Amino acid sequence: MVRELLRRLLDFVAQNPIDVALSLTRTSDFAAAQWARHRLAAEGRDCWPELNDEHAGLADRLGAMASRGELSDFAGAGVSKPVGFPDWNQLIRDVSRKPKLRIPDDADYPQLAQKLGLQNKSDMIAALLTTSKHALGHALLVNLRTPSLVTTNYDPCFENAAELIHQDPKLRVIARELAVGGRPWLLKLHGDVADPPSIVLTTSQYARLKDDHAALRGVVQTLMLTSHLLFVGFGFAASDFLAMSTAVKNVRSLAKDMDAEATVGTAIALCGPAKKPHEDDLDHHHMRVGDDHKAAARDLEILLDRLSWRCQVEGQGRAGYLLDPDYQQDAHGHDQALVEALSQLRKGAESWRNSAGAKAVNDLLLSFGARPNVAFP
Repeated sequence: MVRELLRRLLDFVAQNPIDVALSLTRTSDFAAAQWARHRLAAEGRDCWPELNDEHAGLADRLGAMASRGELSDFAGAGVSKPVGFPDWNQLIRDVSRKPKLRIPDDADYPQLAQKLGLQNKSDMIAALLTTSKHALGHALLVNLRTPSLVTTNYDPCFENAAELIHQDPKLRVIARELAVGGRPWLLKLHGDVADPPSIVLTTSQYARLKDDHAALRGVVQTLMLTSHLLFVGFGFAASDFLAMSTAVKNVRSLAKDMDAEATVGTAIALCGPAKKPHEDDLDHHHMRVGDDHKAAARDLEILLDRLSWRCQVEGQGRAGYLLDPDYQQDAHGHDQALVEALSQLRKGAESWRNSAGAKAVNDLLLSFGARPNVAFP
């Protein structure tokens, strides 16, 4: 049924200029929908016709890395663009109450904010960016279930997206909460609307961040050393990245087995051609040439959708629907044979509850979508 639903939705959007979001609240439903798209793709159906070969290949590579636990996410203002929040130019105009202020394309925003005397505007910024919403991109990034997320955004969109996705355990937000081993966490590097005094906007506030909260920047440097860092919709100051990456580059150069083409991470900007001040450190991509940021933000969400799909179908959760009773009627062939074998395994675990392996077997069955106290064939 889910494959037929997806087939009809694809037919509909192919004939109508309308985007459709399939909203799913259960893990097994999500797994079934993603596997159905995998089967449609295997039949030659293009589920992402908007992506060119470069972007489709990029999404697949990053999704495969995420499925192996090799990816960490660093999100910038571009991810929150679909929520309707202002970009840097508009934020400066709004906070300074100068709607006609002319801002050059290559502006140093923290320096400009300092010049305009905006260092005491944290409460206004918090009021502008407080919301109960999130964009599709936030949900897709959170649903990659990487153990760590970093953002320069002040808004609560990632927390909003995580309310449903990270129910157990809950997402921890650094620095207003302490990270707990084994639980996912989000680092809000430049401040948080939930704590307005923490917001970083001007050069003096950046200096305070570097001096008083160097450990937070150290977290980002650790991710650069231990994972592939995906920068999405980012727009932080070049000098800020350079300060963090220089020390990382020095440590990486000590590795005797480092791939000559290995990079710290991948950067995906909305529009280009963008400046590439760290060509050797990051693999740069942009969604569109020009300045149509609204269309580019939509393209980015489509790329993240494919990335999320690739992560799911190559990851451990790809069969998370297999033992869900709602999908039993669709099981056939090898799936049906495996369901029958797992049924015998469940009976064995129930018969030998005191075995050291009983809990591990039950956890395995739950990962396949089994429901406690609900029988399956």
